[in-house]
Parts: sequence; structure tokens; C-alpha cells
Amino acid sequence: MNRSFLAAHVQPVDKMVHLKIEIARICGVSTSSVQASLRLKRRFGLRWVWLVLALLTVPALCGGNPLSKYMKGVLPRTTSSYTCLMDVNTGKALWSKNEFVRRPPASLTKMAAAIVLIENGNLNDTVTAPAEVAGIPESSLHLSPGETLSLHDLLYAMLLRSANDTPVAGSYYLCGGIPPFVDLMNKKALAIGCKNTNFVTPNGLYAEGHYSCAYDLALIARYGLTNVPFFREVVRTRSYKVTRSVHTGDSLVTNTAMTFLTDFPGADGVKTGYISQAGHCFVGSATRDGYQLIAVSLDSPQCRSDVVQMLSYGFARFKPRIIYDKDSAFGTVALDGRDVSVVTSANLYDVVQKGQELAPLSAYAVKVTADDPTNAGAIAVGDKVGTADLYKNGSFVMAVDALAAEAYPAVPAAEKRVGIGRPGRMIHYVLRGLLALILLPLLYVVIRILDIAIYARKITKNSRRRRANLTEDVGTVDT
Repeated sequence: MNRSFLAAHVQPVDKMVHLKIEIARICGVSTSSVQASLRLKRRFGLRWVWLVLALLTVPALCGGNPLSKYMKGVLPRTTSSYTCLMDVNTGKALWSKNEFVRRPPASLTKMAAAIVLIENGNLNDTVTAPAEVAGIPESSLHLSPGETLSLHDLLYAMLLRSANDTPVAGSYYLCGGIPPFVDLMNKKALAIGCKNTNFVTPNGLYAEGHYSCAYDLALIARYGLTNVPFFREVVRTRSYKVTRSVHTGDSLVTNTAMTFLTDFPGADGVKTGYISQAGHCFVGSATRDGYQLIAVSLDSPQCRSDVVQMLSYGFARFKPRIIYDKDSAFGTVALDGRDVSVVTSANLYDVVQKGQELAPLSAYAVKVTADDPTNAGAIAVGDKVGTADLYKNGSFVMAVDALAAEAYPAVPAAEKRVGIGRPGRMIHYVLRGLLALILLPLLYVVIRILDIAIYARKITKNSRRRRANLTEDVGTVDT
């Protein structure tokens, strides 16, 4: 192959560099590999270029990264010292570093604020910006006091642009001020299972005593993605145009996680954050083949790269295993004396490592606990009546709602006797038992007294008879 031939063929290839890099990105091949192939081209000629590209891209198109079998055992190399990779099905941390260390969460706080507003507000309500929105630092929606917009659009600005004035406006809309709203946020975090979280501000701007941790933030994101459909819809939106009464020219809000949403296959979004005290933070989620993971990176200049590494590791290393299907029957729970048949509201999963031997199903057990054993009301099919907890060799794995499999009428008032429900009847039975313990000895005494009286009367009667007989005998002798 002469130089004139190479000159004729190599130059057009150089013009396709961007196309090759884009193809490599779509296929999941490192763009650095493509750049290396171009260097090979310059040194060795065109045929080596196509050979290298074929080795890298064809296996990717046929089923993934050709080096994936070697990468499965490689742990993420994150720059953050505070990370957590979580399985969404079970809430189990698959890989983490200092996941319980308390850190300023910056704008990741807004996940909790949004959840509280969605669950307690009405998306169609109008929110009026209070005077307190004035002077709030960037990022913001530049709300003016008295400006109005719907709660629906306020939430898009909060979660996409990460506008710091929107949680303040939401606080006054829902609770009339920041302290009671933050109290709701803390109660919600506690209900979700957060043990190292305390909110002081609704937007994450720094305040003493305002903290969370990587694990808790993963739990909050997990709750929003699995239990709050509007939250899930918003965080995966790339951009949105809000309708507002003032500053109508500033209406387009763009997702601060746009790069992640665009570049990472299966990305669900979630939330970015930054203040100087917290550093750069990111919570990201992705779903592939129905399997969803969440990754958290705090205080890292490469937080997005950290999240991508953790998610890639999780999808390569782990997979879900369905132990019991949705609507599986698990006996009954006692509700005010009624044995209510229950089924599971969703699949019960375990997360397992790929390539490892699976535990036998006999290693798993389900425990169903009633929400309110005193519930005496009518129960419809599908009503939540308890919780089904999955255990593996005695260790908790996950929980789903236990739903009524059949309809049950309310317990008649006449059957309740004392109090309400089963505890009332238990008290009634105890009182009856105590009364019986008291009356039985008394009855025994009465019976003994009657027995003695009857015996005494019988003796007296016999004595009289003997005296009468004796008198008759004496009379006969005198005659």
C-alpha cells in the first residue's frame, strides 16, 4: 500500500472522527478507544483502523461492552468519600463509602421538599410568592413578592432548575411559613427511614444543623421514584416552560442533570446540588430491563462521573431475583377478631450477584403484620391492612403492602362489648374470669353451708323420731 493510496483514504476518515465517537458512545465504548484507533490509523494505515473499530464496536452491538466480563469485578473508583449505590426494589446498599456520615446536602434537600408538597398540596392550586423570596441567591426563578404560579409549575422549577426561591414559596403556600414546613419534611424523612437527616431550610442553603447522609438521600430518592408518580415524571423531564404572572420571559427551566439524562442509557434523572460547604452533589437513578438502581455522590467535583461508575458497576454485577410474585397469598391477619386473607401488593425481590449460586427458596420466609389489629371497619378488596416482610435466613430483605384478598363487613357494635375491637373484648373476658374466680369460692361456701344445714336438719329430725319412739316404749312398760 503506497502513500498516495493512504492519502486518498485516510483523509476522509479524519473527517468522520465525530461520527465515530458518537457511534462509540451509543454502543457503550469509551471514546478514548476511538481516539486511540485514530492514532493507529495515522501510524499503521486504514485497515488497522477498521480492525480496531470492529473489535470494539461489533461485540458491543451484539450484547455489550466486550470487556464487560472483566469489568464486573472492578469496584467503582469514585472521587467522593461519601457514596451509596442502592437497589431500588429492596432499599439495600450494594456498595458505599461512609454512607451514614452526616453532610450538608445542598439542593438535594429539594427532593424532600417536593415530596411533601406533592403529597400534601394540590397541583392545581395557585401559589403566591411571599415577601421572603426577595433576595434569595441563585439559582432561583427570580420570583417577585406577590407573583403567582401553579404548584404544578413551581415543582418543575424546583426540581429542574433547582430554584432556591420555589421551596420558600411552597413553604408559605402549604404551612404559612418555613419552620412548620421543615417540620413536615423531617417527619416525612423519619417515616421513610432516614436516621441521619435533619432539615433546617427547605431549599438546602447552608444552615447550622442542616444535614443528611448518602444513604438517607438514596432512601428519599427511592421513595419519590417508587411512591410519588409526579415526582418521578418531573425528575426525568429535560426541560419545561412554566406559566407565571411576572417575568414571563424567564419561563424555560432546564434539568440540571441534562448531561446524565442524555448520555447515560436508561437514566431516570434525579437531582443535583451545590453549595460551597457541601461541594458538588448528585443523586442519579437509571433503569435497565426493569431493574432500577440509585447512586449518590456527595462533595465531589466528579460527582456525575461517580454516579455513572456506580450505576455501571451495579448493572454489571447485580440482578434482581423474584422470590414471590405480586398477589401471592400469605394467610391471614387478625383484625378485630376477623381473620382477613391477604395478598402482596407487589413482587417480593432479593438482589443477587450475577454468577453466584442462588439460595434455595426454603431460605426465605414472609411475615405479615397488621397495621391496626383493632380495625373493626368494613374492608374492601385491595385495602391495605398490613405489611409483608421478606426474610432470608432470618435477615430482613424488603417489605411490601399486604392487601385484603376479600371483602369483610364491619364488626357489629353488639360484638364489641367493652371498648373497641379485640382489646375491648379481651378486657371483657378478663373481667369475667376475675368475677368467676371471686364467685366460685363464694358458691363453694354457700353449698357447704347448705349441705351442713341439710345435714343438721336431718340429724334434728332423726333425734325427734328417736325421742318419740322412746316415749312410746316407756308408756307401754308403765301399763
